Amino acid sequence: MIQASNVPVSLGALLPENESLFRREIARTLGVKTGAITEVKLLKRSIDARKKSNVHGVVTVAVELAEGAAPRPAKGVAVKAYEPPEPLSIPHVEPTGLRPVVVGAGPAGLFCALYLARAGLRPLVVERGASVDERVEIVEAFNAGAPLDERTNIQFGEGGAGTFSDGKLNTGIKSPHIRHVLEAFVEAGAPADILVDAKPHIGTDLLVDVVRNLRRAIEEAGGEVRFLTRLDGLVLEDGAADRPGVAGAAKGAGGEDGEARVTAVRLVDERTGAAEVFATDCAVLACGHSARDTFQMVYEAGADMARKPFAVGVRIEHPQALVNEAQYGAAASHPVLGAADYKLAVKTVDGRGVYSFCMCPGGEVVAAASEEGLLCVNGMSRHARAGANANAALLVEVRPDDLPGDDPLAGVAFQRQLERDAYQLGRGLTAGSGKDASALCPPYTAPTQTVGDFLAHAAGTPSAAVTPTYPRGVAWRDLRDCLPPFVTDALAEALPALDRKLHGFASDDAVMTAVEARSSSPVRIVRDDGFQSNIAGLYPCGEGAGYAGGITSAAVDGLRVAEAIVAARRPLALEEATRALAVGNAVIFPTDTVFGLGVSVSAAPGPQLLYDLKHRDAGKPVAWLVEGPEALDVYGRDVPAYARRLAETFWPGGLTLVVRASDAVPAAFQSPAGTIGLRMPASEAALGLIRAAGCPLAVTSANLSGAADTARAEDLDRALVARTAGLYLPGGVAAAGIASGCAEATPSASARFAAADRLVPPPASGTASTVLDCTGEAPRVLRAGALILDDLKGCLS
Repeated sequence: MIQASNVPVSLGALLPENESLFRREIARTLGVKTGAITEVKLLKRSIDARKKSNVHGVVTVAVELAEGAAPRPAKGVAVKAYEPPEPLSIPHVEPTGLRPVVVGAGPAGLFCALYLARAGLRPLVVERGASVDERVEIVEAFNAGAPLDERTNIQFGEGGAGTFSDGKLNTGIKSPHIRHVLEAFVEAGAPADILVDAKPHIGTDLLVDVVRNLRRAIEEAGGEVRFLTRLDGLVLEDGAADRPGVAGAAKGAGGEDGEARVTAVRLVDERTGAAEVFATDCAVLACGHSARDTFQMVYEAGADMARKPFAVGVRIEHPQALVNEAQYGAAASHPVLGAADYKLAVKTVDGRGVYSFCMCPGGEVVAAASEEGLLCVNGMSRHARAGANANAALLVEVRPDDLPGDDPLAGVAFQRQLERDAYQLGRGLTAGSGKDASALCPPYTAPTQTVGDFLAHAAGTPSAAVTPTYPRGVAWRDLRDCLPPFVTDALAEALPALDRKLHGFASDDAVMTAVEARSSSPVRIVRDDGFQSNIAGLYPCGEGAGYAGGITSAAVDGLRVAEAIVAARRPLALEEATRALAVGNAVIFPTDTVFGLGVSVSAAPGPQLLYDLKHRDAGKPVAWLVEGPEALDVYGRDVPAYARRLAETFWPGGLTLVVRASDAVPAAFQSPAGTIGLRMPASEAALGLIRAAGCPLAVTSANLSGAADTARAEDLDRALVARTAGLYLPGGVAAAGIASGCAEATPSASARFAAADRLVPPPASGTASTVLDCTGEAPRVLRAGALILDDLKGCLS
């Protein structure tokens, strides 16, 4: 089967009833007879409207040709072998230890929780708002004039802010998970068209069912979802060392002596006020961009946060017919096309970006407030996009240096002030002054102005062509009274330029409604390559944390975070561990003493990665684990006879011999004195890994510097595991179930993975190896450990 991309087809060929025409046009473009096509599968579909006289479709198809048929594609058409998309592979992890907590049931939280649940980790999802069915009732009541429910609204509740949107699923990111997200939406009831449309969308009317089904899938897989449950705080304890790799000092996190790590979360039932401390070592913060109190709480807990660029502005409405005509010309009425969309951007003379965002064809402007006395707007469309108006956010870039001071939450304060000013302007108040209540407009009346009046600096008068769709009512005002000058100046400069890109965009009767302030998060909760904050066990995720911008990218980020969490809990197979070592990554694995953290000495340039992961003093040398006594002659120089006797007697076992390093030991691995520590472990897991790597492993104990060594899988620091390539457990069984002694080990709870036919390592002693300096005439004890000194003396006498 071949895949042909960039294949032009007529609009008529895209109609469902014209499949034969579709095949004929594909055959003509591929240079084969129609009969030579035995199967054709539509993979991607888009519309090319660059020339209004030739609006047509562009498709990517998978085609099966009859034997002997050779394609001769037309110019511009790319042909290659068809490769079906890879399904999402979710490894199974035994549900041991503490359950992960996912905060927020928007796209990031739902997809993270779905992955974790299907991996077997039984996540708890907490959502501060109501279930989607109850949420729809509350939002509809607010639209009809009911008081604002600060717990459940367009921002908060099951499905997140995207539930009341156009349900657009196109994204600018590149990830194989995009397909996985779309497939999950279809599985949950979304139209299958989203798998092929270049600009897929679901619509808020269908999203309600899709979101409900995603939650049910989480529950069916073993997860738990609690609504009207708010994250009220993080319970932290200090570890032994600060974690590397996160820029900036966290505000108070861990103090001077150690890193902070999550041990529990404080949850509050919004219905009863009852509080609960839920023990966990993994909290995914997928709270969305409007959880401003959560941002404050996490910042005060010590999470490293930074400002990021965002944008503010208005919602602009036009007749949908105007947009259709501007985009499609005479073809606008063709049934294949539907309501047209647009995506516009310009820069002002001083380089500030002004652009459209979240364009909703045939949609309406929605009341998106979530705090009393603050007003903001957004847009949504139903699946049919059949409304009379088109709307989009028209936004002006806000740069971090536009805001005074250095508070990372300054953008939140800026958003709140704009929303407060918009609320007051809509009601008929001016900032800081009062007015007779009888003369005020109802609460949450939105300030609105025509483009013509805005450009003319005129007082607001109603539009003759566009009826505003904002549900709580509008008041015709001068929007310069609620927006800062740098925003209004940029809008005034950009509107004529945007009109040149889309004829009619700056028409006098187009309507602008303020204020659109929540297109993206104004902050980023900093995370490292393992997706964790500087607070170990805290995983910032999705749009609110500053790592996504829309439904699909947020869902993808949720999957990526879930993968990192599962990787930290799932043991690697030997092949996976070997591949990781071969590219210089670190792996954790069991030995006969304690769990080790190692790198391949032929792939890693030195032990620096181990120092960084442990936050260990680089002056302390790292010993090598070797396959046998013969390694003394390969990596040692002038090795004394007593060292050979010790190796022959006590290897494999808990004895490290420090010898002068030969030229086969890279200088980066040698101590300042030119020595190297060598040991042959009595562990089939470690020896198997050494053999698979084809070289010794530079190994230190798998713990943060200053923390206790461990021989138990469940005692490993999950934050440390998450920053490595993973944990290797042969056969999926932990190396030890006891902390000390040499009795037969019983695998611990966290080690009961599916057993394979590999050897199970002998029990670990729980005590590090004995270290002897063998560079002198007689051995010298550098560290007492697993071997009894009397036994060593007996060998030497």
